Amino acid sequence: MIAVLPLLGSVLERAVFGLLACAVAAVLGRELEPFTVTTVNTLLSGAQYQIFLTFLAALAILSGAASSLRRYLGDFGFGLVLVAVNATVFFMVGTLAFISASTDRKMKQKPLGMKW
Repeated sequence: MIAVLPLLGSVLERAVFGLLACAVAAVLGRELEPFTVTTVNTLLSGAQYQIFLTFLAALAILSGAASSLRRYLGDFGFGLVLVAVNATVFFMVGTLAFISASTDRKMKQKPLGMKW
């Protein structure tokens, strides 16, 4: 689906189409849970959100919505903000994957029988 991006007209249309495609993929990946391991599904969701935020930043840059922030911070500072946002998503996904893995481990350790 993303391979269509070079065929679109302006760069703004490409960013909007990429943003919409990433939003659809993120929602589908989260709701359908295509993998049997929950940590892999968590990583899938996190990766989709990172790609979504990247396209959102590209749309903000191309449309001029981030121009005042970019003027205030400069190019280097604006780049640091984008790296910080991606790093935050990365660490959040890692934390969620760790929590879901430990929850799965605890669920497997519980006995299934009833005690009288």
